[in-house]
Amino acid sequence: MKVRDGEAITYETTTIALRRGAHFFSALQVSDSYWPVENSGPLYFFPPLDMRLYITGHLDIVFPEEFLKEILRYQYCHQVKNNPSGDFKSMYRHISKGSWTFSDQDHGCQVSDCTTEGLKCCLLFSRMAPKIVGMKMEPERLFDVVNILLSLQSKNGGLAAWEPVGASEWLELLNPTEFFTDIVIEHEYVECTASAIQALVLFKKLYLGHKKKEIDNFITNAAEYIEDMQMPNG
Repeated sequence: MKVRDGEAITYETTTIALRRGAHFFSALQVSDSYWPVENSGPLYFFPPLDMRLYITGHLDIVFPEEFLKEILRYQYCHQVKNNPSGDFKSMYRHISKGSWTFSDQDHGCQVSDCTTEGLKCCLLFSRMAPKIVGMKMEPERLFDVVNILLSLQSKNGGLAAWEPVGASEWLELLNPTEFFTDIVIEHEYVECTASAIQALVLFKKLYLGHKKKEIDNFITNAAEYIEDMQMPNG
């Protein structure tokens, strides 16, 4: 159900829209809880959908118990469990343990916003009854997520997509394409930074004593980065 310009957003229209979205995701999901090939795109939209459903109190209404457990099982199974093999730092690889990737854990390369959205999902599900979503994730695995998020913050407070920013800006002159910009080196992004703030604020509420000082500094610097990046028109 689409809400047209000027039309009031009611409880009924919101509920219908959420149900349709859930049915869409459910229809595309295969038996092992994954979304294959060209249908893998919906994975990008699941974390914010979960969040909104949780906030509005619809999560355990729109999705049946079995579906919720499959979502959480997917999150658990595809968290990266280990850092790259060997002396990965000498090969200019960053840590990846605790992260989530663009696809599954075999992909191996951490992505900051996928990781923060994965953390938010696991934290929100942990606040629900185990009989609905199954057992919550072990704290140690959540701590691994926090470790990698803290490690990804740049000096200006922002987060890049893949790894900390380190190379010089002039290397972008080597970009061989005319239609892709800022692809040679890492750059910070407002959306990655904002997502990390949301995840760590929620983490602080549930795990008060874990790396409190580091998380507070992270949030403060990240918020300043977002303010600095805001354009005059808002």
